[in-house]
Amino acid sequence: MPSRVLGWVVAAMFYLFDVFLRLTVDVVTSKLQVDFNLSAQAISTAFSSSFFYGYAAMQIPVGTLLDQLGPQKTIICASLLSSFGCVLFSFATTTTMGTVARVLSGVGCGCGWLGAVKVTRNSFGQGETRLVRAMFAITCMLGGVGGLISQEPFQWLTNTLGWRLAFRAAAIVPILIAILSFCFVSDVPYQEQNKDTTEVLPGQSTVEDPLLVTLPSSPPFENPSPSAWSALKTCVNTPRMYAYAFFLGGTDAPFETFAGLWGVTFLHQIYGWSNTQAAAATTIVVVLSTVSQLASGSFLGYYTSMTSRFYSMTGLALLGFVSFVPFLLAPLGPAHSPPGGDALGYVSIVSLGLSVASCTIIWSIISSDPLCGAHNQNTGIISGAVNTVCIFYDAVIQQLTGVVLGYMWTGQKNSADERVYDALAFSRSFMVLAGSFGLAILSAVFLLITYKRKQVQVEQ
Repeated sequence: MPSRVLGWVVAAMFYLFDVFLRLTVDVVTSKLQVDFNLSAQAISTAFSSSFFYGYAAMQIPVGTLLDQLGPQKTIICASLLSSFGCVLFSFATTTTMGTVARVLSGVGCGCGWLGAVKVTRNSFGQGETRLVRAMFAITCMLGGVGGLISQEPFQWLTNTLGWRLAFRAAAIVPILIAILSFCFVSDVPYQEQNKDTTEVLPGQSTVEDPLLVTLPSSPPFENPSPSAWSALKTCVNTPRMYAYAFFLGGTDAPFETFAGLWGVTFLHQIYGWSNTQAAAATTIVVVLSTVSQLASGSFLGYYTSMTSRFYSMTGLALLGFVSFVPFLLAPLGPAHSPPGGDALGYVSIVSLGLSVASCTIIWSIISSDPLCGAHNQNTGIISGAVNTVCIFYDAVIQQLTGVVLGYMWTGQKNSADERVYDALAFSRSFMVLAGSFGLAILSAVFLLITYKRKQVQVEQ
């Protein structure tokens, strides 16, 4: 038990660093605009979307490496690469150099979540036990902690050291992760280490919901092959995998874009909050996302049926959509400020943070899907395939919001030579994020309807 727990801690810490690094651009956006003389579109493309493109490109290769080479060596190589990218970014003097650095950081961090999923399943089993659910919830929560550190604490560090030295200091963390991975991460699944039966709660079968296997797929995939290519081919031909991916992307992209790119700038320029207050507000979003993921994984995801989970996913995506309504109505408020003032602004921030609870629920479903295999042999490749679509979607959405802001910019700058965007520009840009939640709602409804249809067929 101690060794597999330590291995999980190392993998979870890499995921924490992954989330931290992807969200750091938000608190230094204004500094980057001044240092590199870039527009909103260029910032989002060069230093934010580029990270996600590199991340997305590596999901299937990393998933394959995790399954075939094992998580230990994969995490070591990936963490060292992310450290190199972080250091290179701190020395960037041109946009090209900075973009390459962020791509390399994304490539390295592409192992963050997939490595955590693989090690969690290897360490605690493929079944849907109380322990597995709790560990998934804590893993997701640690990602939220990484996001939390990337906001106000990292802003303090950049104000103290400057953004370049702050990134160099951050690069030490993945080096330590590589060392600890060599010492503690095991490539052997828990089922092979221990022949004891998986824990099952009273009155519960070893398969949490047998009907999950009957979710529509083309062709059916009830006995997964250990072949990575076979697993990937079947995944591509399975409709529910796309619904998983678009739900993930639809809920994750607005959170990543607001908390990791434009949230601080929006709250500062439209609400008139100080940079410190704005960073604190985005920190609230991340804190609530952290708490809500832990709660949903530990309680909601375990004590409800599969149907209720799909209902919960739909409701949480709807909550995320509603959170952007006041921001969309900003041009209609007094003096072109969001209606309801600061109070409604905080309500929106709280709603957005709580909506992230759906992440734990959907990933628990994905990682226990029959395509992952009875012995966790295809968890990496299946998770990687789904996450490829999700992360690529994240990158496109971030870039699109930057394009809209750049198009709507009126040419105004402040005394620090930072570009200033009006309420109408942010309103149009955030329509993209609200629409993203709309796609997530449709994906959850699709999963719910198809599940219910199959349930009826089985009963008949």
